Amino acid sequence: MRLSFTPDFAPDVEKKVPGIVKFVKELNKYLADKEYGSGLDEIAIIIICVEPYNLRYLKPYHPEYIKNREILEESTGKVVKQNEFLMEIRLDYQEVIKTKKKDFPSYFGEQLLEELKVLYHLKKPIPDFKPRKFRKDIKTFLEIKH
Repeated sequence: MRLSFTPDFAPDVEKKVPGIVKFVKELNKYLADKEYGSGLDEIAIIIICVEPYNLRYLKPYHPEYIKNREILEESTGKVVKQNEFLMEIRLDYQEVIKTKKKDFPSYFGEQLLEELKVLYHLKKPIPDFKPRKFRKDIKTFLEIKH
């Protein structure tokens, strides 16, 4: 299973993005050989961090499980089906601005852990997926890295 991220950042926050990119690569490498069940292939996360006055223009994205979503695999050019969970993380703009660039991956990791709790409270649980084990592995990764 893998994580993918789509950032939506204010320009003054974008300078912290390299920390997220590195964090995500390392986390995906750490999670690559782990098994969480066959019910989920990817967790796609939209990361939002904009000035508070711009939040009113952004419609909240509700967590959603999509079974057998057809996607174009970039490496092969083939259409494949995968089970995907979509969610968003809204980072506190003021906190991000105050966070030092080197501390940002740790801050982001903590926010990710908190937001992933949504996996425990879905109206309809994701079939054959172990969210507690997944979250525990991310927590272990954070302890190892920071």
